[in-house]
Amino acid sequence: MAHCLISFRGYEAPAWVLRAIGDGRVPGVCLFNFNVQDLVQFRALNESLLEAAREGGQLPPLIGVDQEGGQLMAVTGGATELPGNLAIGATRSPVHAATSGRVLAAELRALGCNLNFAPVLDVASRPENPVVGLRAFGDDPDLVAELGVAMLAAMQSGGVLASAKHFPGHGNTTVDSHHAGASVERSLDELLALELVPFQAAFAAGLASVMTAHVRYPSLDDRPATFSRVILGDLLRGRLGYDGLVLTDALDMHALAATPEPDRARLALEAGADLPLLGHLPGQEAIVDAVAALSFPESRRRIGQVL
Repeated sequence: MAHCLISFRGYEAPAWVLRAIGDGRVPGVCLFNFNVQDLVQFRALNESLLEAAREGGQLPPLIGVDQEGGQLMAVTGGATELPGNLAIGATRSPVHAATSGRVLAAELRALGCNLNFAPVLDVASRPENPVVGLRAFGDDPDLVAELGVAMLAAMQSGGVLASAKHFPGHGNTTVDSHHAGASVERSLDELLALELVPFQAAFAAGLASVMTAHVRYPSLDDRPATFSRVILGDLLRGRLGYDGLVLTDALDMHALAATPEPDRARLALEAGADLPLLGHLPGQEAIVDAVAALSFPESRRRIGQVL
């Protein structure tokens, strides 16, 4: 059986989501700002997900959010207003990065979340990049590595799994993959010297999970990284030796528009991802059931390691 991370709209979980968590078809969810009315409601929502797992005899589900600090915060209205990564990068202080990680972990755990789609480890090597910008620690790969590791280590010490993004790097694009296809024109040697430096440091520091980029790297493969066995298999698992959990970025993004929506989760799994993140794709229960018929034992092992 293979799995997905699902999403839904509203302040309460739909009945099918609770059933799927209880019977083991869904090991986790990605929640967005439209799932958050206030902190009390959000905690109650997460408790309902945890209770569904308990009643079904399942392990606690992954409950993830985009809580980066700065401009991307799924939970506001009572959560600490943390600086963005670029502001932390300007201080060059791993202490400040770690403090941010500790605050994120403490608040997310109090709300019932155990997974954060952070930190951003993209290197901001193009100032005109429309999607990374203030979310990156800076344009120095060694500084990004140092601060990113400080943040993720503090977050994970606080009981929240980190998911560094966007592998193998979204910082050198001029296009936002939410809206269109993006490419990074670098050789493997150039990637190893720049974009991959922070990710390799994070892997060595015990990073729980990594999120793929829907970006093409033509020197490696014609397919976006999310669908590329060369990038997720040969490079990530093989050359870099990463055996942690691999999540995809949201599969509804327009960078993947050439691929039929019902096929995207399967193609990501075949490329080497462990948990496709469905984002706002329609028909998620049908996708969950279709994926459940597939067998990816290594992915099941990695999911089990973090639950």
